[in-house]
Amino acid sequence: MDCNPYGLKIYGIYRYRSKAMSYYRDNLATPGIEFLGIRYSEIAKYHIPEENVEKMTKADKATVEELLALECMKEYHGDLRSMRDYTRKMQIDTFNVIDSQYFAKVVVLPMLDEKLPQLR
Repeated sequence: MDCNPYGLKIYGIYRYRSKAMSYYRDNLATPGIEFLGIRYSEIAKYHIPEENVEKMTKADKATVEELLALECMKEYHGDLRSMRDYTRKMQIDTFNVIDSQYFAKVVVLPMLDEKLPQLR
């Protein structure tokens, strides 16, 4: 997932379902889905150059506020508040600035090792 309000919104729709389709919750929600991406609190960990972290738009800020109002997204409120307070976001493609394989090697593989050790 991208480290921006829309990445978290998409994740929330997959995990909990969209409000518009709430009556189909049992068929559309995927409560066992795992978050695979960058959390806002991890941006510094990966040494992303500041010039590659984008400023949020008004629409981004509105989406942050919308997500903060959702109880189901409570575990991501810290990341959402940080996005709101620092008004920055990041796309996964930003890792290509460092190296085209960086995201896969440094982010995805360790996450898979942690979350799915039986597959390795």
